[in-house]
Amino acid sequence: MKKYLFTILMTALAVTAWAGDYVLTVKLDAPANGESFRLVNYDTGDTLALATAVQDKVVFRGSVAQPVMARVIGAGHKLDVVVETGNINLDAESEIATGTALNSSYSEIIKEINIAVEKYRQIEQKLNAGEIDEQTAQMDAMLIPHMIVNALDNGYERNKDNVVGQWAFCNYISMSDGIDYYELTEMLKNAPASYASLQRVQKTLQALRAVEETAEGKQFTDFAMTDTKGKVTRLSDYVKPGQYTLVDFWASWCGPCRREIKNTLKPLYEKYNGKGLQFVGVAVWDEPEDTDMAIEQMKLPWPVMKNNQNSSAETEIYGIQGIPHIMVLDGTGKILSRGLQGEDLVNYIDSLFGNTNE
Repeated sequence: MKKYLFTILMTALAVTAWAGDYVLTVKLDAPANGESFRLVNYDTGDTLALATAVQDKVVFRGSVAQPVMARVIGAGHKLDVVVETGNINLDAESEIATGTALNSSYSEIIKEINIAVEKYRQIEQKLNAGEIDEQTAQMDAMLIPHMIVNALDNGYERNKDNVVGQWAFCNYISMSDGIDYYELTEMLKNAPASYASLQRVQKTLQALRAVEETAEGKQFTDFAMTDTKGKVTRLSDYVKPGQYTLVDFWASWCGPCRREIKNTLKPLYEKYNGKGLQFVGVAVWDEPEDTDMAIEQMKLPWPVMKNNQNSSAETEIYGIQGIPHIMVLDGTGKILSRGLQGEDLVNYIDSLFGNTNE
């Protein structure tokens, strides 16, 4: 009888979090038996705990003095969660976390975001099924980022004084169009003082400062990479008097990048190649072998600059936080435009050469 009671007690200890302790159980969307997972601080990246998957579950155990916004990384997953005292359950498919008060607050935001994501999936399904054309799909999809930004903004307002609010704020400023360095500094004046010291906020401030320094009308900032043959090449090598240069920051894994290349850049290349418009791709945030494979798959006809390792140095120079990102330079190296895509980019390039749709 004593042995039986002891077994029950030890089982309870194994799955129950005591004061200051947490047990985080992650339900994966597919078996990952034996895969290693890390639980890291969302803001700093510092490791909080390590665990190994057993079939489709990962269990982290530890203790925290106060709630921490964290991220689970492993087997291709990046899942955010609040680590706080208690038993926490995180579903990888929905990214919903339950079991504690702050995770309930966090999951309210995720549920709103999931609604937006599902709407985007429905748009893609209709496009693939031929129920809508690409222009309609693009117009409908334009509303999705606004829905996500609104969910983050509302979540921040509801949680200003806790780590969920910090998470929402960091994601809000990274996704919102039009926020510049000065606007963010003003926003921080109305936020809790702790927000200004967040590393993600500091990185965003640095990126926005870089955007200011490389804005339209400013001279481009040069950098060196290698071409597809391994030869060191500089962006300035493609900037020549009497011609415009279109610079495309992209990555092999980036679906929107590939679509922009296929639907916008290649038609522009066919129209203006050899007529005063130079094209150059800048492969970023990618492994070199993946870049090479994508170049071959898409049969890119223009030169591509790349690194010998995954790097973000080039995007940091220009404060680029999302790709594709396309710049147009004149023959002196002045930045004429940044961030145009699709029909807006086509119309702008046409206007440079005196062509209009009128």
